[in-house]
Parts: sequence; structure tokens; C-alpha cells
Amino acid sequence: MRTFIKPYWLLAILFALTAKINGQALLISEVYVNPSGTDSCKEFVELVATKDIDFSKTPYSVIVCNNGTATIRGWKEGKAITYAFELNTGSIKMGKIGYVGGSCMKINGTKLRTINNMTTGGDGGIGQSNASGVFGNGGSSADGLAIFDMALSS
Repeated sequence: MRTFIKPYWLLAILFALTAKINGQALLISEVYVNPSGTDSCKEFVELVATKDIDFSKTPYSVIVCNNGTATIRGWKEGKAITYAFELNTGSIKMGKIGYVGGSCMKINGTKLRTINNMTTGGDGGIGQSNASGVFGNGGSSADGLAIFDMALSS
């Protein structure tokens, strides 16, 4: 029996190799949005490291843009429009997977940053507490997701 590489695995490998060549150290590899039932604290973003990272020396920020109309402040809008996770402690090794998301996310891996989004706003004052989750739950505007290799204050 032959084993074939599934197309999405080939794409993931190609993306990781391209990122390594271009110097990207942390990649978004999966997003878990709107699970059935109450999704408020189960949503997460999966990240893959292409090199060793010490977040105390090289902080990263993951920002989710919920559906809605952003103002001139863009990613730093906050309130119900955006929600931020800052990685400024801990570390991750090359090839390892880490997660940021709600405080009750169900994962097998390293939780890099969790926030109880039902009672706590996002890091850096970006995002307010939100019982419906850190991602938008539909609507007429698109959701967005980005990772920045800098602290939120930058």
C-alpha cells in the first residue's frame, strides 16, 4: 500500500520552509473557532516555532480582529473589535507547537498564553471581556488574525 502526503500537509511543509528561509520564527498553523456549545473560552490559535524563541527577549503578539468596523486605530481598536495575546515570558523550541486562547481551551500541547476572556480584557488594553469568545461569531464583516514579532506596546 502506498502512502501519499496529503495536500494540506504538503502546503504546511512548504509554508514552514518558506517561513524559515524568510526568517519567520513563529507561524499560525491552526485556528479553532466557534466549537459547538458554549465557545467562550475554548477558542484558540495554534502556533509552530521554526526556531527556538525566548519570549522574554523576543516578545510576540497575537491579535484577533472580530467582525465589525475597525476605526483608524486598526489592530489597536480594542473593545469588541480586537483582542490581543502577548507572549513575553517563557519559551518554545524549534518544531514545537504552542497555543494562545481562552482559559478553558482543550489542547494537547503547551499553553503559551491563556486569558479568561469572559472576565478579562486582552493584553495591552486591546480587547474587552467578551462572553461570546475572542473570535467573532459571524456577521457581515470578516474576522482577521495576525502575529507580530513585537510587544503590544510597540
